[in-house]
Amino acid sequence: MRNSETDIATRVRKEIVEITSKPAIAVGLLLILLFLCSVPVFLFLLVPVVIFLVILYKIGAANDSKARTLARSHQSGASGFEMRESIGLSDSMVLNDWGIVYVSSNKKSIEIPWSDIKSVTETGVGYCVFDFGQGKLEMDLSIHRYTLIADTIYERIPERTDFDIDPVTGTSRLLEKLRRSPFCWNTKKGPFIVDNDGIEFGTRRLNWTNIENVSESIFEGDESPTIRRLTFVSGNSQISLEDHMINGPNEIPRYTTFDRVKQIVCERIPRQARYELPPSAPRKRAEAELEMCQDAAKGALAFGLQSGKLDYAESLYKPMLKLVDKYQLDYFVPAQNFLQDYAVLLRKTNQVELAQQLERRVKSIN
Repeated sequence: MRNSETDIATRVRKEIVEITSKPAIAVGLLLILLFLCSVPVFLFLLVPVVIFLVILYKIGAANDSKARTLARSHQSGASGFEMRESIGLSDSMVLNDWGIVYVSSNKKSIEIPWSDIKSVTETGVGYCVFDFGQGKLEMDLSIHRYTLIADTIYERIPERTDFDIDPVTGTSRLLEKLRRSPFCWNTKKGPFIVDNDGIEFGTRRLNWTNIENVSESIFEGDESPTIRRLTFVSGNSQISLEDHMINGPNEIPRYTTFDRVKQIVCERIPRQARYELPPSAPRKRAEAELEMCQDAAKGALAFGLQSGKLDYAESLYKPMLKLVDKYQLDYFVPAQNFLQDYAVLLRKTNQVELAQQLERRVKSIN
């Protein structure tokens, strides 16, 4: 087992050395310089871009600090649960035992105790609306730590949440929502409605029991945006729905309204659905979330191993383990890398027993 630990630690350090070594940095800078020289116009854009990024970083850091200060001012004690999440370009959200604090650059800060939150509803893929009586707070969590945030909210106010994914089991709740009320999206051709009995678009309606197949087509244009189309066929009748008809202007690929419709259809009539791209199923979302989190965690682990300050890295890795466990991601390759890295971190923080459990877990997979 000691050899296994040594191998894992060696691999992690090798990765760190490769990305932080002077030759690697020098090569990266050289490539950037060559690119700028080959396209001179970018030399003029470089300075304002760098200035913009610096300003954005400082605004984000200021919002982060403000959110932490406001959140901690409501805590009854110095210690307690606290998690922070950067939202969008520079906004910051902090959740603690008291409630939620959201700080934005162009809006008034929002401070909501858990007791004042009437409901938290997922209205799109990862898009959540917090209703707190005096107003609503909307945020897109699709490319953030959705699972950790949803779990945290559910633990505090379980009866007031309505997520697409069950925070306890990790299974989809879309059909449960569909049985309660229909989904409806307004388009230029009329409302597109999905209910428990079928779909309706304009003057046409198809029942689930009569739909023979649902196919996805993708049309890529040279100078025009890519169009995705769902075609529902029932005998001589068919309904076609294109992504731009229902997607919002700022929706993120893979997490769009169109992807949500695909998932609903896939769950309602799985044998009839044939897609070019997989829908946004809970497991797929969990895999994407794990990869996103791991990118950030690796940097924190690299810094921690070099500096000896591992608290921040551990705060990132601990919830990731819950994500792997809930969705049983052990055979997902990035999850195996995560388990190995986390074992190294745990040994460095003298949590040997848990580190050994993770090492045995990885060994059983391989």
